Amino acid sequence: MARTAAKAERARDRTVYEAGAGRKTFLSLAFLVLLPFYASLPAMLFQRLMNGLWFDTVGLMVFSAVFTALMALLAVQLYQSIRARVELGDTSVKVTLPQGSGATPMLRFVNKEIPYDQIQGVETRCVLYGNAMAPVLLRATRLVTKDGQHVRLGNV
Repeated sequence: MARTAAKAERARDRTVYEAGAGRKTFLSLAFLVLLPFYASLPAMLFQRLMNGLWFDTVGLMVFSAVFTALMALLAVQLYQSIRARVELGDTSVKVTLPQGSGATPMLRFVNKEIPYDQIQGVETRCVLYGNAMAPVLLRATRLVTKDGQHVRLGNV
């Protein structure tokens, strides 16, 4: 009983930043609702191609490509919402955050515990992604440790 009370007391002293339950639920439901439609696309394409309906299949192929991109983006967002977490403890910060480059980092995560005395500072800078047609200006934030390592916290 005393051990459980001590654990609860330590847990109250920590501040945790992670995606909310509403975001996780919405992304999960959206992915699960769209998944049967996405899974049926290869069978529809196969049936049309086997019956010689080449001309009518072009539109379905374009739709399949766009739907694949949408499902990939939704899956990445869901994965990041479930996994991303920052926990501020008594002596250190535990981070589990995506570390890819670009406006939407993909599947590479860093999982570190950094003591507060090893943090040199927090940097915020503006980063320009994209090209001349669609430039995107993001505000990137990262932790800088005393040994020169950088841990990306995220983009806004």
